Amino acid sequence: MSAADNKFNEEELRRKIREELERKHSERKSKTRETVEQAQPMAQPVNESYFIETYIRRKLEEEVYGAHPEFVKCENHLNQIRWMTPLEMENEFEFFPVEEGFWQRLRNKLSGGPKVKIPDTAEIQQMIDKLRAEFEEDAQKRIEAYKDHIQVNKKAFADDLEKKIFEEEQDRFYSKLKGYYKYKNHIGETAWMTPEEFENQDEFMERYYTPRQILARRILTGMAVLAVMGGLYAGLQILKPESPRGYILVETGGVKGSLYIDQNLAVGFSPGVPYPVSEGRHELTVLASGYVTTPDSMEVTVGAEDTVSISFNLAAMSGKNGVVHIQAPHAEAGVYVDGVFRGILGDTPYLQLSEGDHTITLKHDYYLPTPGFHTFSLTAGDTVELSFSMRPSRKKETRVSSSSLGLIEVNTNVPGARIFLNGRPTGFQTDYVLQKIPFGRHVIRVELENYKTYPKERVVELNKDRRKAQVDFTLSATLRPTVIAVEPQNAPLFLDGKKLSDGRFSGKLPLGKHTITFGDVKGFYTPPARTIEIVDELENNFEFSYGVRLNVDMAPGNTRDTFGPARVIPGYIVKGIEFKRSTENAPEVVDMPNGLGKAWKMGFAFQYRNPPGSDALELYFQVPSPLNITKDIVLKLWLYNSKEKYPLVIGGKARYRVILNNAVVRDHMTVKNELSAASEDVYETVVLSRYLKPGLNKLIIATTDDNTLFLNLWKAAIR
Repeated sequence: MSAADNKFNEEELRRKIREELERKHSERKSKTRETVEQAQPMAQPVNESYFIETYIRRKLEEEVYGAHPEFVKCENHLNQIRWMTPLEMENEFEFFPVEEGFWQRLRNKLSGGPKVKIPDTAEIQQMIDKLRAEFEEDAQKRIEAYKDHIQVNKKAFADDLEKKIFEEEQDRFYSKLKGYYKYKNHIGETAWMTPEEFENQDEFMERYYTPRQILARRILTGMAVLAVMGGLYAGLQILKPESPRGYILVETGGVKGSLYIDQNLAVGFSPGVPYPVSEGRHELTVLASGYVTTPDSMEVTVGAEDTVSISFNLAAMSGKNGVVHIQAPHAEAGVYVDGVFRGILGDTPYLQLSEGDHTITLKHDYYLPTPGFHTFSLTAGDTVELSFSMRPSRKKETRVSSSSLGLIEVNTNVPGARIFLNGRPTGFQTDYVLQKIPFGRHVIRVELENYKTYPKERVVELNKDRRKAQVDFTLSATLRPTVIAVEPQNAPLFLDGKKLSDGRFSGKLPLGKHTITFGDVKGFYTPPARTIEIVDELENNFEFSYGVRLNVDMAPGNTRDTFGPARVIPGYIVKGIEFKRSTENAPEVVDMPNGLGKAWKMGFAFQYRNPPGSDALELYFQVPSPLNITKDIVLKLWLYNSKEKYPLVIGGKARYRVILNNAVVRDHMTVKNELSAASEDVYETVVLSRYLKPGLNKLIIATTDDNTLFLNLWKAAIR
């Protein structure tokens, strides 16, 4: 081929490429212009024919495309409508299906959209027919393309399904044949072969395992590794010489607590049963929720095959207490309350503590708590939530040489105080010199029961220039002389829930606020709990008094007093307040109506003598001493007017009088209630408080000398 032919062919090819590019560019510009025109219809010239044509197009699209189920009505954010098949929607990101509810579809169907009057002309009808034909043709083409796509997908799906079924049946068939295994090549294809066939081919590279087979192989491998490691460990334990052991026997007074050895929980510990430990020196403590352990801890030295017996006293916490809940990420951290070890966090997340100020921190060999400690005030009955985070400790254990040790001398004005070093008990008491203390910063604290320490703690720094330090503490007694007087003198007193004394107390009590409660005493109201505060004075004095409580009942044949003996004597009064005892001329015992029992019928005595006397009842009852009246004491009278007149009496009066300890409490009192209204809830009251006296009291209930009606006294009570 000549150079001219090559040039001609190249130029022809270039011309065709340019024409194709120009055609595609024209189509892009035309499509862009069409989109802009659809998005901004107001930019085009607007006239009546434009709106009519647009309306006809939309109606015909709705009519033609809506008649085929293969089309879905779609809309974009500009509310432009387009009908598309599911195939076309797969690559469409601008238009989305229109979601119309039932009511929206019904409203569109009834309204039919905006009404536009279309001129009935030949040109309009010709345009409608032309557009309908175009839409019908377009719809058929697009439906055919959609159906072809479905057929292709069905065939591909059938092919995939057939392939999957073939592989499953092949696997099921060969897996049952002995000597066949599944292998795979570098592109993931598989084939079943015997080991000989696998060795004589080059395509398939390795054995194929299912996920279940892989998991089973890993489990078997892990079990084999564990079995080997377990065997090695057991062999080492057999070969390892057993360290010498001793035993400790701990008594707790019957309280089941947890034993901590060197601040580690002793698993399987039981009080009174020997517990094995390694020989050497150990720090022991027993903790139980709701109990106070005395002493806090003990240090013992256990020899090989020796049994060391120790005992702790666990007393139930008294007084007002609260609960502290501690949360931290490391459950094995030790809990320290006010510098005293209180167990492992995982074992004691809830601590019961006495009310007041406390400081709590955590200690761990490899982590430091954040914050370093929590200081809080605990109120009785409250629960305080504390949270610590733990960060890794950079402290590395170093071996301390004898040249890096010092001494700390601890002195107190009152000897015998327990010494604590860095929050842990040393087992020594003041005055004492702590020896072999490593260089560095140390916190010293002392404690003595019923004494307050000033200051609470001291910090010392030991180094090569200061190998000995001295710390001094001042102990001040927390007990102060206190006198608590109470009436009556046999009243039981309780201090913070513990029995203090019966009656008057004189002794020493701890400084601060305390709660005094009182026991029951016959004949008295029990006072409510009181709060006292023991202050730093020469003597603290407190006085308390019970209130008198009377409970006397009086009825025919049944009279009683809860405090002492009581009795009723029948008789009469001739004049004044002088009572005459008599069983003949006295109130008569009669039946009450409605089955209410017996009652005294009171009127006049000596009916046939002149002057007549007045029926009366004399009640003797006891009043406890001292006479401390905190509530009104009243006489309740279930006294009723029978409306039965004296013989030969025209008018009628129902009146009575009450006399207490020869004092007229009420005279010429008119009876308010009638016999027909008698019931438990219908009675009269007379206040007796100002006329009572300690010891024996005498009460008289009588009719008055101007009374002319018979009265029924069902019963009486003093409350």
